Amino acid sequence: MKRFRRGRRHGAEGDGGFSYVELVVAVVILGIIVVPVFDVFTSVIAGSSKATADVEVDMVMQSVADRVNRAAMSCDYTPYAEAAAEMAGWPGSATTVSHMRYAAGAGGTVTWIAGACPPGGVNVTLVQLVQVKMTDPDSGAVRTLQVVKSDV
Repeated sequence: MKRFRRGRRHGAEGDGGFSYVELVVAVVILGIIVVPVFDVFTSVIAGSSKATADVEVDMVMQSVADRVNRAAMSCDYTPYAEAAAEMAGWPGSATTVSHMRYAAGAGGTVTWIAGACPPGGVNVTLVQLVQVKMTDPDSGAVRTLQVVKSDV
């Protein structure tokens, strides 16, 4: 007479599958490995986004520098900076422009005076300092550029 044990299947020994404890241990080990990997991926993506925003601001600033350098001497370079911002799809308010002009001081000292032009307007000896501050409205990245303009 053949005896059968209860709880065992007929067939190959050791083919009982995974127990609940084995599955829980496998999931925990997988979690220990996967969570740091996802943290690394998110860090890389965030770093890449910041680098992309920085490059975009740099490209807009290059456009500003080109536009201001190519412009005729003027008492206001704000439209050139705003046009560069708008070409990037940003509002003109993303840029701030300040103007100064060179004035020889007593004893050969260098003095920069607020305002792009003297009271008489543009003249042939005028030297201007144009400072442009650009802020990326999406990322908040900020760059500042100084351009010296002169016909001398």
